[in-house]
Amino acid sequence: GLGSPAEIPVFTVPGLADLAANNWTTGEAGNEDNSTQTNPALVPGYEDGRTNLSLDFGFRKVNSQATKTAVATDQAFTDAQKVAIGEIVTYETTLTLSPGTVNNLTLTDVLDQGLAFVACDSITVTGSLTASAGAWDAICSNPTVSEYPAGSTEPVDQGRKVTWTFGTVTNSGVDDATITVRYRAVVLDSADNTRGQTLDNQATWTWDAGSEGVSADPVTVVEPTLVVTKEFDPVVAGPNELVTVILRVAHTAESNADTFDVVLTDPLPDGLAFIDGSLTHVSGLAPTTLTYDPVTRTVTATWDDFPLGSTSEIRFQVDLTVLDNVRVNNEATLTWTSLPCDPCGNDFSLSSYNRLARERNYDPPTGGYVSRAQAEIYWMLPETGFAPGRVTPLPEQPAHLQYQATDMWLEIPKLGIKIPVVGVPRNQQGWNLTWLGANAGWLENTTFPTWKGNSVITAHVTLPTGEPGPFVALHTLTWGDQVLIHYQGQVYVYEVRDRALVAPTDTSAVAPTDYPTLTLVTCADWSEEQGRFLRRWVVKAVLVEVRSP
Repeated sequence: GLGSPAEIPVFTVPGLADLAANNWTTGEAGNEDNSTQTNPALVPGYEDGRTNLSLDFGFRKVNSQATKTAVATDQAFTDAQKVAIGEIVTYETTLTLSPGTVNNLTLTDVLDQGLAFVACDSITVTGSLTASAGAWDAICSNPTVSEYPAGSTEPVDQGRKVTWTFGTVTNSGVDDATITVRYRAVVLDSADNTRGQTLDNQATWTWDAGSEGVSADPVTVVEPTLVVTKEFDPVVAGPNELVTVILRVAHTAESNADTFDVVLTDPLPDGLAFIDGSLTHVSGLAPTTLTYDPVTRTVTATWDDFPLGSTSEIRFQVDLTVLDNVRVNNEATLTWTSLPCDPCGNDFSLSSYNRLARERNYDPPTGGYVSRAQAEIYWMLPETGFAPGRVTPLPEQPAHLQYQATDMWLEIPKLGIKIPVVGVPRNQQGWNLTWLGANAGWLENTTFPTWKGNSVITAHVTLPTGEPGPFVALHTLTWGDQVLIHYQGQVYVYEVRDRALVAPTDTSAVAPTDYPTLTLVTCADWSEEQGRFLRRWVVKAVLVEVRSP
């Protein structure tokens, strides 16, 4: 039956945090603040054990606890804490509710600038939960999405704030129940989203009597950076000379992500002719495609993906077809993207709420993913002298620039010259005559003297001591003057047919011939201001006789 009324007052206020989840409040000896317990206690004066002293007011206090995590990303080459531009991050936030009712429950997530909402994937519940706003799937698919801060027109702020409205949510069971919202956000192709940028967001569950704020661990932006280098071998080349073009692609030291849709293009300028069949992959990651288009005169290599740490080298050959006084510049361009999606460029958005929701590629407003490499190929007759009237100190001659003995002598009777001829090796920069001294030098890669073709021999106009060199009077030779080559017991007699003062870039000195030709070259017109010789003397002679000494 009913017990006797309590002789001490019991104070309760609906909605206070000290209302028990068991819907009962009871007076307790020694509990002056009227906090409640699930088991009644004795009241002073009633120590005989009567315990039916509780009152049922019909109130329920609902305990809550919320969590949030970044549970996944949509790319296999990153993880949940590292994200690429355009990558989609999946978040989950869970609210735990004890039995009872909460009014006007909402979930609001304000994403960091650099993230935008994509979609809600699901709302799942456990236990006996109902929401006055409707079915859980309907609530999931109909959030309110807006810019943040309110009223902002900045593209990067669109789609940052998302709110789900649940209405009155009731847990009619006897155990705790949970609401889990799973939704996606995209990493924007915005100017501030660069390598190392951290992105966070704050989700808040709110209801009439309280709120719970939760954050997931921040995600960090990772970005690929590639570099292309280009070189010609040799850099100094004559007309109709084959030149190898070397293209190398690699990640930079700062790069910290895979990259995709890599495209390397190298359009050939006028003056370079592509050699059919010469295009090849040499080392590293093989390209997906490797082609030359004769219409656009463009070499193109593509890689569907280019994992972090990868390198690749491509080579092909060209022919320098310009005649003279021309430097040929050539530029290769490399582009790449942050994601392996296609289409996924600037005209394709991964979120209907923000137009920056895309992969990053060659996109100048945000810096973009592009690398360029230039190389120059040209012709230059070698320096064949030093500053007149003063000593020029010389470094030690490197092993790779050592000259080769030929057992050959050059004689020019009119000039009183009879000096040995050494072979001067060709390197990427042409021929280095620094250590030629009083010798004559045959420029390797031109025709060997005495053979059919154009043989080029040079000597200094001024020695390193500042004194006149062997070819100081070369310019005095005229038509019919003899130039003799002594070689292997024979004398090869050449007669002068032409003399010209030319620019260093003039290619006539090395132009091929169909008959035995000897071309003599030395420097002219020293410029103290520029510290170099401005022109070259070129004397051409043709073979007229071969005789015994």
